[in-house]
Amino acid sequence: MAHKSKLGGGRYKVRWRDPAPKGQKQRERSRIAPNRKTAEQLLRQVEEAIARGEAWEAEGVRAEQSLRQLARDWLQELTVSKALSTRKNYAEKLDGFLDFLVQEGWPEPQAAVLHRKLLHRFHEHLGTCGGRKGDGRSISTRNKHIQIVQAFWKWAYATTPDLVAPPQVIDLPHAPSQCTEAPSWAEMDACIAAARRWIRQVAIVMRFTGLRVQQVMALKKADINSERATLRVRGELGKSRSEKTGRLVPVSRHLLDEISTWTHSGPWLVPCPRKQRLARSRDMARAWRRAGVRGAIWEDRPNHCFRRGFISELRRAGADADAVEHLVGHKLSGEKAAYIDPSFLPLKEAVEKIPPLGGQPDSDDTRDHSQRTATLDTGAGGHESPVRLRAQGKSKNSSDPNGLGGGWRKRMGICPRLLISSTYSLSVRNH
Repeated sequence: MAHKSKLGGGRYKVRWRDPAPKGQKQRERSRIAPNRKTAEQLLRQVEEAIARGEAWEAEGVRAEQSLRQLARDWLQELTVSKALSTRKNYAEKLDGFLDFLVQEGWPEPQAAVLHRKLLHRFHEHLGTCGGRKGDGRSISTRNKHIQIVQAFWKWAYATTPDLVAPPQVIDLPHAPSQCTEAPSWAEMDACIAAARRWIRQVAIVMRFTGLRVQQVMALKKADINSERATLRVRGELGKSRSEKTGRLVPVSRHLLDEISTWTHSGPWLVPCPRKQRLARSRDMARAWRRAGVRGAIWEDRPNHCFRRGFISELRRAGADADAVEHLVGHKLSGEKAAYIDPSFLPLKEAVEKIPPLGGQPDSDDTRDHSQRTATLDTGAGGHESPVRLRAQGKSKNSSDPNGLGGGWRKRMGICPRLLISSTYSLSVRNH
């Protein structure tokens, strides 16, 4: 006799015992059906097989498919449209989801176990473990895991019969929005001076090009044309659809001067002792921390903040907005992408606004980097009250205005021009 019981998410579980010769123990078996119709069909076929004295075998009803095999098939299909690093990222997140299913009591997860509530439980599970320090993952990271599982589920639903349809919308918490803070040229230079070995070279290329860190790691020496001062960003390095077409952009002569001093061998522009050529965030975080730059600028994404600084500083210097967007690989907004030829953009003029390492931009084009100003709205009155705060007293030595001592500069390898003033201005505006 076979029985069916209802599970969550509209699924049903069918249980039965196969007939066995006299004196032998009957084998207990069960199958999960994605819906009631499939469960009733399975129930009838099992009962007919038991009535004939036979063990039921999957005929006419789809045999359960392993989620791990479906995941491997999906990743194989993504070979055409996704980069290798992206597929590895998807594989890691799917492995985490499948391991979670094992913990939930599914030793060999089948496609029929997927249901909406499972995604919510997985989201809660990620909030309690998996972080670098043993704590839970951030909200944005958890949401990214769910999005990848949803994409896999959508593909599996289109290729696998009788599978439960994936939910179109899942209510997930959103990470609180934060004000974007970008590093200045001086702050980026301080990080570069504090970086060590090949991490310093990675930071230099990001500072002068605005590329993503893994794009920098994939650059080859042949991509740089020193005579024409151009950089070829190959299409396979692109992240977005607009970047996958590849682009040829001018580079600063200051970057070429830096690269000319690098003497490492091999085809890669930046050397890396690691087999997978990965630049980890914590490597650059150590450099930012040693440089003494405020954590609000770099703590969320130590590598990506170079990209923010590149864009922000060029825009502050008056560079053409569309030229800056093309330099970093962003798609031009609105109808511009269809009507503007990037070769007509003032790309060289924008690149010329990048100062050399340790150099300061023209005061006419940019702000004074030794002083940051913030305005607080107190809601009453109508005047500004500037308040000057100094973190450390001024040194008696005029060549050491920050009171840090020349020995500190020698140990860190930073020239006096790279020192960031500890003087800030705070303007309180009353309305």
